[in-house]
Amino acid sequence: MVARWGHFASNDSAPFWPRRGDPRGQSPLAIARLQTHFRPKYCPHHPIQIMTGQELHQLIVDKWGYSYDVQVRKIKDKIFVQVMWRYLEQVSFPMTEADYFEHLSTVATYIQGWGATEQVRSFIQNTKNRPRQGKAVSIPIDLGDRASEWLLNVP
Repeated sequence: MVARWGHFASNDSAPFWPRRGDPRGQSPLAIARLQTHFRPKYCPHHPIQIMTGQELHQLIVDKWGYSYDVQVRKIKDKIFVQVMWRYLEQVSFPMTEADYFEHLSTVATYIQGWGATEQVRSFIQNTKNRPRQGKAVSIPIDLGDRASEWLLNVP
């Protein structure tokens, strides 16, 4: 016997109640409606700034011509995204291509979580600095009122 919405299954003593948004047992059209219903809505007052690792990579390559490494650093009481001098096309680069793009996705997730997507985009597009041996391009991240959520001062 197959468990259906609200009915008892032969081997269960409790009814099977699907969770809200559970697509099991629904038509493809109903699943598509659920997916669009639970998609984040656009709000003009609080636009969602999305940045992916692929987009971050494209920004860097468009600006400097190489797939530079990106690191997140906390220096004193500030957070910086640093574009390092090492790049993927170097033979001595320590990461594989898959590891590099996974790392960029992680950094982009942090940038998005901080709400600093536009800061990073505009800084990369407008800076005249270039990563060079021993000198990274540091992008300061303004966390605003949310700084206490991300920075922990330990004596």
